[in-house]
Amino acid sequence: MKPRIILAGAGQTGQELARRLVSDWTVAVVDPDASKQEQLPEVEFFPGDATSSLVLQKAMAEGAMAAVAVTGRDDVNLEFCRLARVLHKIPRVLACLRQSDETAAFEQLGVVTLSRPDAVVSALQSRLDHKRTTSEVGLGKGEIVEVSVLPHSPVIGKRMLDLSPQSWLVAAIYRKGQLVVPHGRTTIEEGDNVLLVGEPAILPSIANFFRAGQSEFPLQFGGYVVAQSPQVLAEATYLCEHTHALGCVQHSQDPGCLVMHPPKPNWRQYLGLEPKKFILSVEAARVPVLLARGTYPYDDILVAVSPGALREVELAIDVARVLGIKRISAVVVLPPAIVTGVDRIEQLRSALQGAVKMGELYRVEVAAVALEGNPVSQILQFSRRYRLLVMGHRPSRHSLTKPDVSRLILSRSPISTLVACSAR
Repeated sequence: MKPRIILAGAGQTGQELARRLVSDWTVAVVDPDASKQEQLPEVEFFPGDATSSLVLQKAMAEGAMAAVAVTGRDDVNLEFCRLARVLHKIPRVLACLRQSDETAAFEQLGVVTLSRPDAVVSALQSRLDHKRTTSEVGLGKGEIVEVSVLPHSPVIGKRMLDLSPQSWLVAAIYRKGQLVVPHGRTTIEEGDNVLLVGEPAILPSIANFFRAGQSEFPLQFGGYVVAQSPQVLAEATYLCEHTHALGCVQHSQDPGCLVMHPPKPNWRQYLGLEPKKFILSVEAARVPVLLARGTYPYDDILVAVSPGALREVELAIDVARVLGIKRISAVVVLPPAIVTGVDRIEQLRSALQGAVKMGELYRVEVAAVALEGNPVSQILQFSRRYRLLVMGHRPSRHSLTKPDVSRLILSRSPISTLVACSAR
């Protein structure tokens, strides 16, 4: 579902802005001239006074993520912005002003302002000085996009290292009037204006993902589902056709998800002693890896939760949303306290609650399941009720005396398994 934006004013500026926004937003326009509705067939039009709380309620202002005032009167713009911010709690409000000396009243409300005189003068000056404006940078093909990070976006708190994109990057972050040059450990914050650069085919989807968390799997990782062998082509094709992937291919420099054929079950696999090449391929992937075992379509999803990292939960929720699944299950296995101690059990329970809260954030019901016993055998047995298992994996030493639990599960899982692999 697209985020909702309310525009006050359907003049030339308002109409052009509405037309440009409809591909990424659900646009509602408020203007007293009902005849202008014919010029904006792709938006929701509400004839009336933009300073009327009743009119704004009809425009569903409570569900809006942003509002923009572009009427021809600054006093009307100010009252609209006040209602949007104070009464309807819209998180991001902008206003286009006719007079540059009127900004103080708007800024007291936390409204981002643009002065028409200042904007025109800056544009004219850039032409005279032979400089390029922001709108002119690049090839003009949509390979540069600036997007605002709204509340509850999944990128909030993420480091550049966590995102690790292939076909796009964060070129700059504008935070509270300051430029932040992003590095590997730079994190995204609510309210940031982020400058994205990348392939025009996927950049609008990435912008949606940054803006409000609309599921775009697998585009946040890369453009294509890559089937690494003929045995997995059918399942890879299913994944491609039911997500936002640009295509299903055998090789790509821009993978969003790798689909592998797991080794056939044998006694070595039972012990977690998979062929070295296979496990290294999984651990080396910078994107999610699907170990295809033919249990699609994925109408039931189980995610194995581990303490300290909810990356796998986020991935499971994202896949569920793109597939239209409203309910998934999250599982932990509680070992005997005498073996691991009470603290470990509390960490597992806390991780499970974190998964439930994350589901609430993205309107996906997460059913919490706490099992007891051996984590490998319990998860393998319980997973047979589902079609897709999602789990995290961190490369570590594995031996018969000190087995790697996640490695044993991913190698012996009876169902298709989507793995979010972390770096060492």
